[in-house]
Order: sequence, then C-alpha cells, then structure tokens
Amino acid sequence: MDKNLEHVLEELINTPGVYGCVLADEHGLCLGNKGETSTTTAGIIGAIAEESLKLEPNSKPPIIHFENDNRSCTIQRIGTITGAIFKNLQN
Repeated sequence: MDKNLEHVLEELINTPGVYGCVLADEHGLCLGNKGETSTTTAGIIGAIAEESLKLEPNSKPPIIHFENDNRSCTIQRIGTITGAIFKNLQN
C-alpha cells in the first residue's frame, strides 16, 4: 500500500471515537482499511459515493452521513479516492 494512504489510515484510526476506516478507488476496490472494517465494504462505499453524484451532477461530490443510535458512517469522495470513517457516537 502507498505510504501516504497508510499514513492517512493510521491518522484516522487514531482519532478519538473512530473504530474503522476504509479507502476505495474509483472502481470500488479496497485501497486499505483499518480497525473493525472489512475490505468487502469498499465496493458498497464506492457505489454509494458514485450514486450520490447523480443527485446534483454539476456540484462537488457530496459528503454522505449515516447514523443510528450508537454509530455513524461518513463517506466522502475526493478525486478518485473514496473514504469512509466509522465512529462510535458519544452519549
């Protein structure tokens, strides 16, 4: 894995509350993951990011945020890389 991507994953997983992170390329292939995540989620994360572009085709890629009572997932595409950060929510 590219040292820059490894550095990004290390920084993310060491952020308070983060329990996992995944990076995917423009085809949904996993570039790396850390924590309580699976490489198989990269395709889903990539597909969600790709489909969200259709909401406003002439705008920057949106930031997608899912949340339940205990956890959240934030997905963002920058260039050709899509990242997902999984966090535990504070009570």
